[in-house]
Amino acid sequence: MKRVLLLATGLLLTAGLAAGQGDIAVIEVDASAALLDIPPTLFGANYGTLNMITPDLYPLVPESGITWWRFPGGAVGDDQLLQRSTVDLYMGQARLFGLEMLIQARMEGGSPEMAADLVRMVNIDRGYDVRLWSIGNEADLYDDYTAEQAAAEWRANALAMLEVDPDLVLVGPDTSQFTGNPADNPRAHEFLRVFLETNGDLVDIVSVHRYPFPDNGQGIAATIADLRADAPRWTDIAANLHEWVLRYTGRDLPVAMNEVASHWSAGTAGEATPDSHYNAIWWADVLGRIITGGVDRVAYFGMQTNDGLSGHGLLARYDARPTFYTYALYAEFGETLVRATVPDDDVRAYAALRQSDGALTILLVNMADEAHTRRIAVSGFETASAAARRFDSTHEGLAELEMNDSLSDAGLELPPQSITLLTLTPAGAP
Repeated sequence: MKRVLLLATGLLLTAGLAAGQGDIAVIEVDASAALLDIPPTLFGANYGTLNMITPDLYPLVPESGITWWRFPGGAVGDDQLLQRSTVDLYMGQARLFGLEMLIQARMEGGSPEMAADLVRMVNIDRGYDVRLWSIGNEADLYDDYTAEQAAAEWRANALAMLEVDPDLVLVGPDTSQFTGNPADNPRAHEFLRVFLETNGDLVDIVSVHRYPFPDNGQGIAATIADLRADAPRWTDIAANLHEWVLRYTGRDLPVAMNEVASHWSAGTAGEATPDSHYNAIWWADVLGRIITGGVDRVAYFGMQTNDGLSGHGLLARYDARPTFYTYALYAEFGETLVRATVPDDDVRAYAALRQSDGALTILLVNMADEAHTRRIAVSGFETASAAARRFDSTHEGLAELEMNDSLSDAGLELPPQSITLLTLTPAGAP
């Protein structure tokens, strides 16, 4: 695959739009209004025994900005026991790329003894020192389990694992389809409530999953309009997860979304399937909402899949899928989220300060099917120069844009269904 940075022709920012300038909608960014720290653990992915990153794809892994893997990811973790050779293979890749690993112990078909043996094999015999562990995957989907049984088995497994290694960080319960509204999925929400009431004293990070589509049970893919309508829901979902944890455990625990994607089905080649251009646009906004909502960990589903299996992976067999470039842009985002105010939902904006060079980064997501122009009004930050990278339908990969030196009173044209990352260098920077 050819992945060059393309130089856009023409200046995208034009100052002094005299007549009609006041009609341009304004995005306001206040660099002095710090909201929260952005942990690198927000950029994770599921990766495991059904997938394999081959050496020809190795250069793409660091470019993705992914910092950790959930292994083996999905129901496969309850379908089989992890063997030493399998653990060695995937731990070897994680170490090669400098990634943290979360390992899932089996619940259905497993036992506390098996879970303890897995910890012993990984951390004692093989010396991998994996801190993050979960138990089971979406127990609310097990045919013959009650919420009480799932909570009790999780606890028994956890205690056995802690006997082997008391320093484990326990993540769970990884229930499916959380929104915070039990009417959306009564069984999944019941399993989460009972788990929190039973194991709130033992769990370290509370994790849930969500795939909004297909919501008809027939595997029919969502449309672009469906994805766009879904994106705002994630703001409430993040807030609801924090509220549920505090309500049912009495503790303000970190929260995670350890399986998230637009679809649970394996559809490909649709206008809004996981391998589509618009999926990347949708996820850029959703991930921004999740960041703003104070979630601590996110694992996209997944890191890699072949087209014959599904379109879920950031990587296909031979190249990158569109959502890979969403992550590549977020890899350049800052570590301190600052306030960004948008006039409407056509164009979303997220802004952050970057520690390495003091830059202010602004991620702009045009969700609409038509181009929009926005003026960027920045306060609390003195800009020396501006640079930009963009993902849209007219370039292969990311385009590097020519920019004016100043954003003052300027209108920035944003192509339809695009992501633009502005990087503003602070005055006085070398």
